[in-house]
This record gives sequence, C-alpha cells and structure tokens, in this order.
Amino acid sequence: MSTQARLRRSLALLCLTALTGWSLGAAGSSTFPAEVDQHLKLSGSATIENAVAPPHGCLLCHTTEQGGFMTNNAFGAELRQQGAIGTRPSTVGPALDAVEMIDPHAIDDIRMGINPNDDHSNPTTALPQPSFGCSLSADRGGERRGGLGWLGILGSVALLWLRGARRPARGAAGSKPPSGSC
Repeated sequence: MSTQARLRRSLALLCLTALTGWSLGAAGSSTFPAEVDQHLKLSGSATIENAVAPPHGCLLCHTTEQGGFMTNNAFGAELRQQGAIGTRPSTVGPALDAVEMIDPHAIDDIRMGINPNDDHSNPTTALPQPSFGCSLSADRGGERRGGLGWLGILGSVALLWLRGARRPARGAAGSKPPSGSC
C-alpha cells in the first residue's frame, strides 16, 4: 500500500472514529427544571421534578425523559418560541413570563402540579402542537442545533477517502482495463 493510500485510510479512520465518538448534545439543559422551579417559586413536593414531570422534570418540555434535539412537546415548543434557548438556562425565566402573558392557564397548571401538556380541560390553550419538518428545525435566536449537517458532511468525506484508498492507482501493476475498452 502506498504512503498516500495509508494517509487517506488513516484520515478516514480518524474521521470515522471522531464521528462515532461524537454524540449530539441535548438542546436543553439539565438545569432547566430547577430554573423553572426557581422562577415560578416552586418548592418541596410541588417542583417540576416531583409533581409536574417526575422523575427529572424533562417531560415538561420534551417527549422523552432524555430530552434532546427535536424532542420538544407543546410546552417546550412554546418556550422556544418565546425565547428559551437550549444552551442558555438564563433564557427560561423570560420565556416563562412570555408564555404566562399568552397562555396563563399553562403556567397555572404548572403551579398546581399539572403538566400543561396533559391538561386537556382548556381547549383554547395557546400551546402549539409539535410537528415534523421545518417547524422543529428552524433556528430560533441563534440556538445551537447540534451539528447534524456537519455530521453528514464529515461522514461523506470519510467514505470518499476510504473509497479512494481502496481503488488501485491507474497503471498500477496487476490492474486490468475494463473489458470491452480500447
């Protein structure tokens, strides 16, 4: 194997290793439930973690307990629309205030220990319904999206390098021209 082929293979393996080891971070923060508790002055058994969305509070804004990119439920989508940015816990309080202006029933639910996503008693709620497609992936106020596009680009480059490393050089010994060619 030539030095250039070894270099390509090494670079491709390095890229694949980096991609395999890189996981997309959650768009939110594990401190968000505590930020909600603090902002709404919830304590004891009335906190997000204990009453509204046990066990960790993530289900207030996400469809899964792990949270993460593109898992917002209706309340989480509304918080994002009102300025909450996943990498900035300090944006939660102002977003909660904005939601309270638009949909006070949702904030009242939280204060009463009810997850506003589960309260179907108020059909006029302003909470949006999450959907697929562009509505969930649009950039909102510079929020970091995790780099899924870069993941695809790096993966494509790595595959091209691997393909190039396996292809014999033109005119190399033992390489045959394709049948039927001049």
